[in-house]
Amino acid sequence: MINKHNSFLREIHKEVRREKIVTFWNKYAKFIIAVFTSLAIFYFVWSYQFNSQNVSIANTGAQFSEIMQFLAEGKQAEAALGFEQIVEEGSGGYVQLSLLRLAAHARRNNRPNQAMQYYQQISSDASTDTIIRDFAKLQLVNLKHGMNDWDKTKISLQELINSNSPWKYIAQETLSLEAYRVGEFEEAKELLAQILASKNVSKFSLQRAKILMRLTLGKLKSSSPKERTDALETNHQH
Repeated sequence: MINKHNSFLREIHKEVRREKIVTFWNKYAKFIIAVFTSLAIFYFVWSYQFNSQNVSIANTGAQFSEIMQFLAEGKQAEAALGFEQIVEEGSGGYVQLSLLRLAAHARRNNRPNQAMQYYQQISSDASTDTIIRDFAKLQLVNLKHGMNDWDKTKISLQELINSNSPWKYIAQETLSLEAYRVGEFEEAKELLAQILASKNVSKFSLQRAKILMRLTLGKLKSSSPKERTDALETNHQH
């Protein structure tokens, strides 16, 4: 039964991560790229004669477009090298977009530690757009799944939940999964109830929340207070 539950949690966790990434890029990527491109072009035209830095911004924009073409052609390695060069030498929003692409490339190639470094770089940069910064924070929590203790995970996710971030409900779902995993069933129940009562979550999140709520209620019903306390102590020690 434990293995079955663990397998279920892993599958849900993967599904949540897939949905987050797909939602992020489908909903924001074109807009963000268009905004940064437009700003770079506008700024370059406006002050080209007065500020040589704009030449660098325009060049970075052109370079970014070329690298995106590499991706479209399936040239992942060449694209990764190009994004690394932008991170090293580029400026403005193109650096953050390149870091996101590098993190995604690292994850695809099963290099989670490298991906975490990229997300950490994004999330710690106060100049980064809030949407991108919060997305990076959420990805850090997901990549550290099972590595951080409960208290650290809770603090990281609660920050997003309380901030009216676009990722608020996904953070809430992730926290409920973590609460269930470590035996914090009462907290998992409370978080899941909030998700189920919300009108702003996707139907897939609602379906997962319903399933996890049934499992959580089953755990609360079947386990004694002492068993729950023992489980919590064991998880906190790890």
